[in-house]
Amino acid sequence: LTTCLFYNTDEASPLHDVRVREAISYAIDIDYLIEMLYAGDAVATHELGSPYLLDYDSAWDTEDNYYQYDPDKAEELLEEAGYGDGSLSITLMLSSSSDLGVCIQSQLQAVGITCEILTLDQNLMREYMSNDRSSWDIEVSQVGSEDYIWNAWDKAYVQGENAWDGTLGYYEDDTLAEMLANVCSIEGYSEEAVAEFHDYTIALCLTYGMYNTYSSYVVRDGIQVVLSPTGQDTYYNAFYWAK
Repeated sequence: LTTCLFYNTDEASPLHDVRVREAISYAIDIDYLIEMLYAGDAVATHELGSPYLLDYDSAWDTEDNYYQYDPDKAEELLEEAGYGDGSLSITLMLSSSSDLGVCIQSQLQAVGITCEILTLDQNLMREYMSNDRSSWDIEVSQVGSEDYIWNAWDKAYVQGENAWDGTLGYYEDDTLAEMLANVCSIEGYSEEAVAEFHDYTIALCLTYGMYNTYSSYVVRDGIQVVLSPTGQDTYYNAFYWAK
């Protein structure tokens, strides 16, 4: 599971301005979160899926445009967007892990952003998203995937499959829809298409992937397939054991 942020791009939210979305991304220190919350037992990601998934390009880990922690850049962008006086106040919505919410709240406060934490269960979060676009600005979520494009990207950027128009953050973009359909097709898929889609979505800053945690299993010799804790899903390829 990749822990990530989904940004509200509706006009009702100050995050409608891409500079504000970028400022928030620059303000978050992923290494600090991993150390504080998981004692270092997690891995940073520079997209919406695990670095170990198919089609993850390791070059993304060192690229300059994935909003590496830079509080000075965050303050500069807030100034450009008209919030240099510390007047920006936003709502962070999440379903659990209050420690994560407090850490993000603290880091945003350091660059002059006041952040209210709203903790709801998943069903109520969906109600808020469906019925009141002004009730939240950032949603903390987790994207689970066994493959990259058809799960991580498709879940985050598909349009028209929710109770509202646009993506999970209300963003409507014909070019985004066309590029997603292309990269998800047999005919359109290529390394170049993957790179192009990655660059396009990073520039929009609709989401911000932060880190992946580890799950460890201890099993008997000879186990070839491991079921998920619910028993409903099989973890293919991840667990094949020899005696």
